[in-house]
Order: sequence, then C-alpha cells, then structure tokens
Amino acid sequence: MVNEKKLNIVIFGATGKIGDYLLNKFYKKKCNLLLYSRNKKKINLLKRKFKPNQFQQVFFEQLNFESKNDLKKKNY
Repeated sequence: MVNEKKLNIVIFGATGKIGDYLLNKFYKKKCNLLLYSRNKKKINLLKRKFKPNQFQQVFFEQLNFESKNDLKKKNY
C-alpha cells in the first residue's frame, strides 16, 4: 500500500483561469485548500461547488493586495 502525503495548498487568484485549473486538480486529489480571491461573488460560487468533506478542508478568503487592511493575520 502506498502512503501518499496529504498536501496543504494555498492558491492566490483562485477564481481566475490558472487558479481554477489548480483548484480542480488539487480538490480531486483530496488536498487541503486555502483559496484567495478578490471577487466575493465568485468566492460564493466556488463555496457551493467545492465543499469540504471528512477527508479535506477547504477555506475561502477575500483578499485584495491593494488594501493594507486586508493583509491582517488570520488563524485557521
């Protein structure tokens, strides 16, 4: 039996084309995901499509690098 290591993946720009590709790839591999995007509406759409389950965690955050107020430390 091969024992694969579970990865923790952080994706900035998760609602863009490259971010969406990476999100699909790592979600299927049951990796834990921390996803960032500027667009709150797109984040809400992703929340409906990519739900966490008992084998993985999925966190969604809105983040805008143009605002220093968004760059506060968060604990997960």
